[in-house]
Amino acid sequence: KRYITFSPKVFLPVTRLCRDTCGYCTFAQPPRPDARAYMTLEEMVGVARAGQALGCTEALFTLGDKPELRWPQAAAELKSMGFGSTLEY
Repeated sequence: KRYITFSPKVFLPVTRLCRDTCGYCTFAQPPRPDARAYMTLEEMVGVARAGQALGCTEALFTLGDKPELRWPQAAAELKSMGFGSTLEY
């Protein structure tokens, strides 16, 4: 017998910005003028709680590689929140 198991996760895209331009990536997106570069803490907690209510037991935090080095919007938003890098945030 073979078993397939999984751990229900909630997906938290902290940011979809990235400094890289990998041809295979479908996750990274350029900045949009009408959208924040990063999820707020409140948004992340809200998504995590909604996932928990649906039975998720883990959270998968995703983010691009140092987007603040490529995108001025990302650097400015981090600075406005008191952070110097995506990793620090």
